[in-house]
Amino acid sequence: DVVFTDLEVVLPLTRRNLQRNQEVIQATRAAAGVRASPRVLVQELMFGDDASLAAAVARIDNESDFDGALPESRAVVQGTQTQQRLLVLCSDCIWLPYLHEPLLKTIAAALRLGGPGAFALVAYQTRNAAIEKAFHSRLASNTDGLLSTPLNLDASLARVQWPEQILLGLSNGGRALEDHFKVYRLDLVEA
Repeated sequence: DVVFTDLEVVLPLTRRNLQRNQEVIQATRAAAGVRASPRVLVQELMFGDDASLAAAVARIDNESDFDGALPESRAVVQGTQTQQRLLVLCSDCIWLPYLHEPLLKTIAAALRLGGPGAFALVAYQTRNAAIEKAFHSRLASNTDGLLSTPLNLDASLARVQWPEQILLGLSNGGRALEDHFKVYRLDLVEA
């Protein structure tokens, strides 16, 4: 089950991208031995909006919200926690410093709803050292009960088929791929 979230103005593009990638999604699932159709929906979520976040997690259990068959391992919301492990993926979400606090609060709230084993991956392409430093400073303050662990991407990045523009840009700038793309795992560590 997947719930894609963004601001309302971006959701049409998210839906188009999802449609364009249906064949790849199905082929990847088939290669992994997953036969059930994916349950996917797209919903607005503004960082810091706990009611919309709770609604997004709750929709996972509502079969009328999804197209296709329900896989047996679907997440079931009981009270405030799901029974299936929750993974929150954030990609290129740190570029506006004033959103760092609501983003981290939303991640922490999602992990609380996700229960034991829930975690988040925050990925971004390095673009602005000052903004990235501000994000990590805010994260290090630990006011949301999040523990950040950098992930080593060396092996994964080496297997990606990069567009020529990326490779050319990196070679001209003298930067290695692992210096250009960062992923951090966030875990909830509060009592």
